[in-house]
Amino acid sequence: MRKFIISILLTISLAIHGQWKIGVGVGPSINLYPYQERDLLFASFLSPGDFQFEDKVSWGISAGVYGQYDFNDYIGLRVDLNWTQKNIYRGYKRTNIHVVNKTTNNYLQLPFMATGGIFLGRFKLYLNAGLYGAYWISSSINSNMEISDAKGINNAYDNRFDIGLVGGGGCGYYLSNSLSVQIETHCYYSTVSTKKELNGIKNPRYNLTWVIQPSLCYSF
Repeated sequence: MRKFIISILLTISLAIHGQWKIGVGVGPSINLYPYQERDLLFASFLSPGDFQFEDKVSWGISAGVYGQYDFNDYIGLRVDLNWTQKNIYRGYKRTNIHVVNKTTNNYLQLPFMATGGIFLGRFKLYLNAGLYGAYWISSSINSNMEISDAKGINNAYDNRFDIGLVGGGGCGYYLSNSLSVQIETHCYYSTVSTKKELNGIKNPRYNLTWVIQPSLCYSF
């Protein structure tokens, strides 16, 4: 009982001496949607030696707000709410045919992270790590050829909810005691396939997304 009371008093003490922080930022997102072995085997079966996949990263935009509570100068907790594009580039080459499909995917994400850092004068270097949840809001496909399945999200085949790991870090510069500018990068590692299992057939596909984001932050 005594230890429990002491832990509560310590928590209250940290909260009294802590600091709140809010920020807003916008920057580019970079998404990789790797081909799975199943895709490659299927292509080689249809057209052995004459079929090539183009697997490239795809650029988009990410924008959001965040709130952070620092227990002291070194550790804190942070929650974000951001809109992030996890776009996909798909290329197919066969003899004289070159098909390019570019898919724009909009996600609403809620990362929750622990943060730790050190001050170097007016600069602060920090690392973040935690979990995120996301919802796939919308999707559109742009192709250089007419395709029949350009409807975007199909609820029968697509998983719209995502959960995964997030980690990264950044550098902040304090213009004053309450105002700072930051540049940070985070990597979102999805653990939920964008495709559902259909008729007992598994074809998992996962997003791997990097976000680079300058932000403006206010502390109080």
